[in-house]
Amino acid sequence: MTQDSITLTGVSGYGFHGVLDGEKSVGQQFSVNAVLTVDLRAAGATDNLAHTVHYGEVAELIHAQITGEPVELIETLADRTARLVLERYPLVQRVELTVNKPQAPITVPFANVAVTVIRERGT
Repeated sequence: MTQDSITLTGVSGYGFHGVLDGEKSVGQQFSVNAVLTVDLRAAGATDNLAHTVHYGEVAELIHAQITGEPVELIETLADRTARLVLERYPLVQRVELTVNKPQAPITVPFANVAVTVIRERGT
């Protein structure tokens, strides 16, 4: 597998994901970081978008998942989004996707809660 990657950081949106009623009714801001493992040699040699992944489209897909159908767990959001990236973009070999929930309902001071999943093609 190649070591090449495309990284999207801080793709954000307002969503209604969470277990508690307040999270489901009021919602909160979420952000996602994604590292896509893609063999970029052909794109580098040809300067042709067809040989890479359109990261603007991937960002739109991630945003749609954040703002779309609510789930209770950010683990579910992360898994669903990572699998969707692999399904829609055949050149992506591996996805490392982190969902950040900085406004999680935690009763002590904290900066962020994040869940990271790694999904690979064929697994």
